[in-house]
Amino acid sequence: MPLNPLSSPIPLHLRVTSGSKRGTAIGTPTLNADLHDVPKNVPHGIYAGTVRVDESVFAAAIHYGPRFFHNDTPSFEVHVIDHTITKTPKTIDVLLLAHLRDVQNFASQEALQVQISADIAQARSLFPPQ
Repeated sequence: MPLNPLSSPIPLHLRVTSGSKRGTAIGTPTLNADLHDVPKNVPHGIYAGTVRVDESVFAAAIHYGPRFFHNDTPSFEVHVIDHTITKTPKTIDVLLLAHLRDVQNFASQEALQVQISADIAQARSLFPPQ
């Protein structure tokens, strides 16, 4: 699926909240943002972007919207690509760069995990190896 770059990147300054730890349990940990910090005009979707944690900037795959598979409330979750965050920060700065796809439901946990892996690979492709 081709990347769909946003016409203008969307910068967000977000407070980090605790999550359900489901991402960590399946090997895809996330930083969860307080939804009150996300402007109402940001469309739900799966995005590629960057996240600033303290003074470091990392590639990221981002989910914003409902969590259909888990029949759970909406969330804004940031997966830091190819890096482990050992200490949860109080705030993060996220830059949404490309819309990867719409939020969707999945028939199984395995199908969800396959799509998450594909989303991460697609987001990673935006950033050349360093």
